Amino acid sequence: MTSLGTDAFQEAFRIQNELLQVMLRGGGIATMVERLSELLTNPVAVADPLFHFIAGAPDAEHGDRHRRETMLRGGTAREVLDDPVAGAQFRRVAAEGRPVLFPPFPEHGMDERRLMAPILAGTELLGYLTIAEETTPIQELHNVVLQQAALILALELLKQRAVLEGEMRLRSDFLRDLFNSSGAETSLQASMLGIDLFRPWDLLVAQPDDLPRFFSGMGRQAVLETVHRATRRCAPGSVVIQHADGVVILRRTPAKEESQHTGPRSVLRRPVRGPRCQPAARSRRGPG
Repeated sequence: MTSLGTDAFQEAFRIQNELLQVMLRGGGIATMVERLSELLTNPVAVADPLFHFIAGAPDAEHGDRHRRETMLRGGTAREVLDDPVAGAQFRRVAAEGRPVLFPPFPEHGMDERRLMAPILAGTELLGYLTIAEETTPIQELHNVVLQQAALILALELLKQRAVLEGEMRLRSDFLRDLFNSSGAETSLQASMLGIDLFRPWDLLVAQPDDLPRFFSGMGRQAVLETVHRATRRCAPGSVVIQHADGVVILRRTPAKEESQHTGPRSVLRRPVRGPRCQPAARSRRGPG
């Protein structure tokens, strides 16, 4: 901080204040990322601890091939993370707990330099904040701004986690009730959670390969948040909970697969083993 001149220090403080105002207005991560990109005149992105894409601005038409593919794919490609040279840069960010400036890696479409900072809550890694050098050269100012922005994003991510945990507890209770009860009370509980029981649903079960790591506090939370984001993006309105040694997903059946029936009262289930989610059952449960 002390290496910054007075003007740069004031600019860093102004950007921090603007991001705080966005958060206090309830703008959320996407809005904060969009505003930060405008202020720094460079592409900005946020990823989770597994390098899955959360938000980015501007759109995927900007930046180098790596950025475009990451946004379209929903995360950094495994071949990039496994590369002994390029992947080492990603691992440095968490290991050193500070912003790391990446050199270009043209073989992976990373033609631009990028500065990546960890988003930390104490010692817990919540994600990564990255700025790509598309328009404005990366300077010491960007290093300071990214660290300050990462603190604000940490607060927002913790707030979202608290909301998600509360929502998942409610939906977990509802899902257990749905399997064991019926009638108007279940229908009312579903409507309060935004779940339409007059539509057919698919039941999916996912089980991690590494169960000991999954049952660690941070591992479980990372898996649940990743599954929740994926289903929210691909299947809005889905119910995601932890159940036994896996994750249960109640997904609305795509419209083209819906039948004429709106409510048989049986739910067929069978366990699904393996790392991928597969339909475990087709629920035709209704409120009656």
